[in-house]
Amino acid sequence: MCASATLASIRVHRSLPAGAHPNSAVHVECGTTEMRGCTVLGSASGGEDPAPVRVTGSPDVPQAGVTVGPGGRLDIEECTVAHHRGPAIKVCRGELAARACVMRGSACGANVVINGGVAEVLDSEVSSSQGDGLSCWNAPRVTIARNSITGNAGAGVALHSCGAEVLITDNHFEDNSTPVAVATSNTRGLLMWGNSSHTSADSVDDATARASDQPGVGPVLLSLAAVGKTPSQWSLGSDADEAGVFSGGVLNRALTR
Repeated sequence: MCASATLASIRVHRSLPAGAHPNSAVHVECGTTEMRGCTVLGSASGGEDPAPVRVTGSPDVPQAGVTVGPGGRLDIEECTVAHHRGPAIKVCRGELAARACVMRGSACGANVVINGGVAEVLDSEVSSSQGDGLSCWNAPRVTIARNSITGNAGAGVALHSCGAEVLITDNHFEDNSTPVAVATSNTRGLLMWGNSSHTSADSVDDATARASDQPGVGPVLLSLAAVGKTPSQWSLGSDADEAGVFSGGVLNRALTR
């Protein structure tokens, strides 16, 4: 889609002939597309919430649910995008505003992939991916707030690159391999606060970051294993005891090198 368009209360299923290899069920190349109350399923099943598509499944199932190109903007609200072979939503240097959506069950990779551009994911469910919940690449500007991010095989949020501003606030993480994984040494734009996390005791043994100078902040786990830095190389500001930065339960300030 290149012109501005509004899609309301429609249901998108596999619609191409067998043997086709589409990239996505809905693609926004340029212009602004609004989606309200839509369902985009990557399964031939007619049920409300069909079984996940296997990676080795039928080749005519779209690889992704919704993709946004460099000239496109997607405003998506109260939609379900589920059970695709690839991401539910993939942004490639475009713009995304997702609110009150369900993005779940990606069979390969993250439920939401943000590759550059600008994105906000608010008040949504991001769950049951065979990879990460949300994955950020190539320095996007991102706001991830007030979401339920649960049951993903990888991290709840994986940061492979941080842009000018990455805000992760007031989310609930549960039963991901780790809530937030940072795989970049550039974290100057990363701000996290108000997040809560619950994970089975034997499923995560990553370091936990904390800062104690701001009240009312829930715990969040932060994995820095991919960064290649030791806790003594990081700080959360002068109020945090650097030797004990990774032994508490809360991260509520920007990480600085």
